[in-house]
Amino acid sequence: MERKKLHKSVAGPVPGTALAYSMHRGALRSGGRRVGPAHPACGTRARRPAQQKSDLDVLIEDGYCELKIVKALRSELRVNQETLLHHLGEAWSAMTVWTIPRAKEPVTLTNVSQVQLKLVQSENAAVTVNAMNQVGILKSKMHVFGKKLMEYILKPIVTLSNVAPSINAAKKSQSTTVGFKVLPKSSEEASNPVAVYKSTLAILKALSGPLLSLKTEGKNGDENTTLMAMLGFIAETASSLLTYARDVNVHFANKKCQELIVEAGKLMKRELHNTKRVGTMKVDNKDVKDQTQDAKDKCHVSEGIFALPECAVSESIGCLVNLAYQTLQEAGSNTPQCAIQLFYTVRNMFEIFCDVVPTYHRDSLQKLPQVCPLHHNNCMYIAHHLLTLGHQYRQSLPPPLCDGTSTFVDLIPVFRKLASECFLAQMKMMLT
Repeated sequence: MERKKLHKSVAGPVPGTALAYSMHRGALRSGGRRVGPAHPACGTRARRPAQQKSDLDVLIEDGYCELKIVKALRSELRVNQETLLHHLGEAWSAMTVWTIPRAKEPVTLTNVSQVQLKLVQSENAAVTVNAMNQVGILKSKMHVFGKKLMEYILKPIVTLSNVAPSINAAKKSQSTTVGFKVLPKSSEEASNPVAVYKSTLAILKALSGPLLSLKTEGKNGDENTTLMAMLGFIAETASSLLTYARDVNVHFANKKCQELIVEAGKLMKRELHNTKRVGTMKVDNKDVKDQTQDAKDKCHVSEGIFALPECAVSESIGCLVNLAYQTLQEAGSNTPQCAIQLFYTVRNMFEIFCDVVPTYHRDSLQKLPQVCPLHHNNCMYIAHHLLTLGHQYRQSLPPPLCDGTSTFVDLIPVFRKLASECFLAQMKMMLT
């Protein structure tokens, strides 16, 4: 019985044997040829090994793995796969020719002129890239290419002060060469962020040719994101990425506001006993008499009506007020959206002060009598600056802030109440 089965499996008709034999003949015919990118059928041939492997898997599952022809086909398939990968690797190396300094040597002004990338844009470059994608090696090749591009091309543009890209496009050889030229030391063009941005875009345009088969068109959006989409470096379907790029100013403002709140919180938690003198000297009695005499005149305003009496305040509170002035000054030179966020961040800083300082320094305010007057002075010092803080920067802020809403006067009663409550509580404790 076993002999009959064996005879049947060897001599009888084998399902799929004709297909396997045709695969074997096709593999032998293509085995002697060079499968390279110059042939237009490279993409089709890249799909053949996968199809042949699928057919071989069917034969092996049917129990014909021990047949000599199946073993020969499996061996031939491996040879064809390795040959195809080798030819595609050679084609990729011929299309992207790197000239870089010795391995692990950083790019500096002395050797940056040796860095060069030559892109050969042949007619069948897109077919070759498609074939590499079919056999699954395009991702790894692009990963290595991207790392080299970042290390040897893009990074020197940003880090080296007097370096600019040199791009030469040769129509006869259909190639583009990206290199560097060293500018005179007195030139500051390369260190300018605008110049760095333009140099980066010029390099990306040189890379967006047929080599990478990137021919997508950009949709509506900002100039930068549309250009990147047109070059093919941002896909049309990458809506989240395009949205992030369009709102880059908003993300910058959010990050800046978070950093300001964190910095303000650190200032509020500093010790209060480190002090400095602020305010003006005492007003002379003569000036006080003049004020009482001229009080009936409604048009008269004394020069010292908004003057802060000389007193001691905590150094950390002085730094906090300076941070508020610096933030509002920066808001005046930013985009409208960023300016509005920065303005309300300053308001948040002062509102947080009313909650953080009395809570964080509670023990000191209750047990150390000399700290309580300092806290009183700190609150009155902040209230004094809030009188005119919004008015000083109103003209430089965008609407609706410049229309009268850029004010901090509503916070003044809060700070004065905070100062008086703490001071009166300490006095009552001392009396009892």
